[in-house]
Formats: sequence, C-alpha cells, structure tokens
Amino acid sequence: MLKLISITSFVAVTALAVGVSFAPVANSAEKGVYGSQAGVQVAAVADTVKARIKLMKSTSKTFKKIRKLAKKAKVGPKGAAQAVAIHAAGKKFLGMFPKGTGSDMMKNRAKPEIWSDWAKFESKAKAFTKATAKMVQVTQAGDGGAIKAAVKAVRAGCKGCHKPFRGPKPKKK
Repeated sequence: MLKLISITSFVAVTALAVGVSFAPVANSAEKGVYGSQAGVQVAAVADTVKARIKLMKSTSKTFKKIRKLAKKAKVGPKGAAQAVAIHAAGKKFLGMFPKGTGSDMMKNRAKPEIWSDWAKFESKAKAFTKATAKMVQVTQAGDGGAIKAAVKAVRAGCKGCHKPFRGPKPKKK
C-alpha cells in the first residue's frame, strides 16, 4: 500500500538522503550562505580538511620509515619508493589549503597565517617539495652519504611549515 506524503516531507527526506542541509550553518549567515548551499559548503570544507589531515599523517608515517632506513645509509628500493611517495604528497600540499578551510570553519591545526601570509607559506611548501625531489634523486641513486643529508633537509622542510603555520595539538581531556 502506498502512503501519500506531502511535497515538503518528500523534499526533506530526499535532501537528507543525499546529505544536503536546509538549515543555516554556523558562521554561514555572516557570509550570506544559507540552506543547501551552506550544507554543501560545510561538507566541502570538512572533506578538504579531512583529506589534508589524512595526507599529512600518511606522509609523516612514511617519512618516519625512511628516516629509520636513512640512519643505516642504505634505503634500497623500499626507501626510494617511500621517497617518491613523500615527494608526490608534497606536490599536493598547496592545493590542500584552499581559502575557507582554516580552523575558523572546522576544528583543525591550520593557522590563519597560512592565508594571511600565503607567499611565505607557498615558499615554504615549495622548499619542502624541492627537498623531497632531492631525496628521491639520492635514494634512487643509492648514495648513502647523501641520503642522510637529504632526509635532514626534508625534515627541516617539515618544520619550516609546521612551526609558523600549524597550531598546537589539542589538549586531551
């Protein structure tokens, strides 16, 4: 037996099914964004921030592995593949920080200085990518002496962005 529902109920149920919100979202009224547009905007911010955090954590995990191998000055094919992965991630970093994805929109550690001093942030990100390219080069060549220096330069590149542009870890309750 078919149940008749009002068009309003149908639209509301359909909107929920596809993940669209029709209620004003926090901070969206000030920006003139309401209804489904606000829901989509907040969802896009959340997706971007989650992807950014995932990429950073994955890069950190991979870098820790290559640092262990570099201490032995023999990274081999496994270390070379890890270096390539870190370099590929580094080339994505700038695109992972579009305007509107700061901690004012969603809880994350990205400081507002990223966007207020974009030129400096961009410079640091490019320096990191240049260091990772060198790390790829020396790991693929198997140059044991240069590997340690390359890994050290990449670590400095990480710190070059994290110190000025990443906020502190949230305190655990």
